[in-house]
Amino acid sequence: MLYLKRKWYKMIKELITKETIRFAESAENWEEAIRIGAEPLIEIGVIGAGYIDDIIKNVKEKGPYIVIYPGLALPHARSEHAYATGLSYLRLNEPVDILDRPDRSAQVFITLSATDNTTHLEAMRELAKILVNKEYLERFLNAQNVEDVLSIIDETIS
Repeated sequence: MLYLKRKWYKMIKELITKETIRFAESAENWEEAIRIGAEPLIEIGVIGAGYIDDIIKNVKEKGPYIVIYPGLALPHARSEHAYATGLSYLRLNEPVDILDRPDRSAQVFITLSATDNTTHLEAMRELAKILVNKEYLERFLNAQNVEDVLSIIDETIS
């Protein structure tokens, strides 16, 4: 049964691709970092610009819930502007503080778009494999180029 259901789920290798990985020197603030990180998802039609506004609004209302590990943020929101499941990866050379809180800073932003409660779960399970392994996590947080990110995913998800 799981095998049959699996085709409904998006895998991390289908979502984090050359087109959805970005690197930048810095961002003016956390809001700009979210915009830069989500830009590839807009370009491929996975989200509309309103999705970014929804993330920013939620963070302002609920706090820096997007920081899931020191240096790593997972921007996401429930939004009518999410058109498909998607993931993007942004690494900044300079971290930004979320809501001006140095204890909640991030340098890597993995933006998640989901249209429902299930189709992104396989990709999240696979992402967790990277995040729970110290070696892969360090490499993921310190990737220098697209090939580094894709290599980590390939090694983790075989």
